[in-house]
Amino acid sequence: MSYRHYRAPRGDGEVLCDPSWTDLPAIFQRNRASVEERFKNERGLARLFLLDSARQYSQAYRDHLPALPTKEGDEPPPIVMAGHQPQMFHPGVWFKNFALDRLARVTGAVAVNLVIDNDAFRSAALRVPSGSADDPHVESIPFDQPSDELPYEERPILDRSLAASFAERVKQAIGPLMPDPLIGEYWPLVMEMARSTDRWGTCLAQARHRLEERWGLSTLEVPLSQVCDAPHFRLFAFDLLSSMPVFIQSYNGALADYRAAHRLRSKAHPVPDLEIDGEWMETPFWMWTRESPRRRRLFARRVAGQIELTDRANWRETIPAAAPDRITLQRIDEWSRGGWKLRPRALTTTLYARMFLCDLFLHGIGGGKYDQVTERIARSFYGHELPAGGVVTGTWRLPIARPLFQGEEFRSLEEKLRRLDFDPGYFLASAPREGRSPQLQEMLDERGRWTASRDESIDRGERHRSLARVRHALAPFAAPLREEWLARRAALERQARIEGLLGSRETPFVLFPEKNLHDRLLAFFVDKP
Repeated sequence: MSYRHYRAPRGDGEVLCDPSWTDLPAIFQRNRASVEERFKNERGLARLFLLDSARQYSQAYRDHLPALPTKEGDEPPPIVMAGHQPQMFHPGVWFKNFALDRLARVTGAVAVNLVIDNDAFRSAALRVPSGSADDPHVESIPFDQPSDELPYEERPILDRSLAASFAERVKQAIGPLMPDPLIGEYWPLVMEMARSTDRWGTCLAQARHRLEERWGLSTLEVPLSQVCDAPHFRLFAFDLLSSMPVFIQSYNGALADYRAAHRLRSKAHPVPDLEIDGEWMETPFWMWTRESPRRRRLFARRVAGQIELTDRANWRETIPAAAPDRITLQRIDEWSRGGWKLRPRALTTTLYARMFLCDLFLHGIGGGKYDQVTERIARSFYGHELPAGGVVTGTWRLPIARPLFQGEEFRSLEEKLRRLDFDPGYFLASAPREGRSPQLQEMLDERGRWTASRDESIDRGERHRSLARVRHALAPFAAPLREEWLARRAALERQARIEGLLGSRETPFVLFPEKNLHDRLLAFFVDKP
């Protein structure tokens, strides 16, 4: 199996869209025309629930919502989708939402952004460039106290006073470099959301979505946690749980193919295999409870016509192994009302989204790479292809004047310094003969005789020792050249450090000036349908 390779654009303002932007509407239409009949009913019900949930969720905090397209008979309207964790991510990630909005306008679909709030909230601080353009550094500025690593949907605000002062502390740090960062517009929206919820994932995502509304985007959003409470998702999960031996074979086989194609030795990449331990089989889901909200792996086994589920710690329950009926779904609802959470892991999330929820899914680079594994899983387990998707990202760097890193010169200089250690005579011999001391000329002449000689009667050891002696004798004459190149390398390394701090494509979008970023994110769509 062949895999597509994606690389982030290197140039400031460059965009990656694969397939090309002009091809995406036709791909969307082909996806619409080739729906797998076996899942047509399930897809329709899941999409209706998705759209209803997304509208209810979005209208709770946004003033205006897009009008839904007219249904085609009993069919729900078409949907294009993207998704990401509720973070202050870099503009290349944010660009997906702009592309999603534009694609929906072009195709007449509804744009839904899936907020992946079951991922782990790992840091309550933002890395912010500070100092001057000539001597920058990075400050880690907290917006909350640290805590255990919880899912976004569970992570509460611990220190509201620290959160309230966050924007001013960020502006003070980056002020000498960027006087009017977007954090000044974004963070008051976060604090406004925090008056109605204490969950960081909700506050960060809803504030960003409101900012998008101000910028003219007409997308809906819904947290993955709400999607997982739908009966259609639970039926999807039950189908996997009741078929774990076959599913694990498809899942681990797809990962093995990916590792072989990319020559990866680590079993942890792109994601770990699902574990089999005797009768217990690791499932592609996370679980946790209200009392213990850290994500844990969910395991399953068949026991006397039942599927036994456990986190292999302090939770264990059973459901019938037969096709789920009303009683089974009621039991899962009871677990849910009691605080039990079932959430898909990365590959399972897009497996469900692409198969049941949308007509076209837009990924970033990471998702695009790994979702090729998901496609292999679907092909093996379900016996058919997932609807084709796209990969969209871009590179935007802070608009700060700085000395650009001369990468080619640096690599050339590194090579010259290595050769200077090995053979200083190579460079000394290329300099003009005028001004050479007799001793230097004598050493260069001897080097020339040894390097030019083709006399095979000369012992190789003697030749090697003689050239080593000449190299040692020439080293002092090359010292000024070495010092000059080392000084230049130090200057280039300083340029590289500055570029790494001020020119990183990973800089969070909230650190860019608003109008600059707004215009640059939309520039790609100028003169495009």
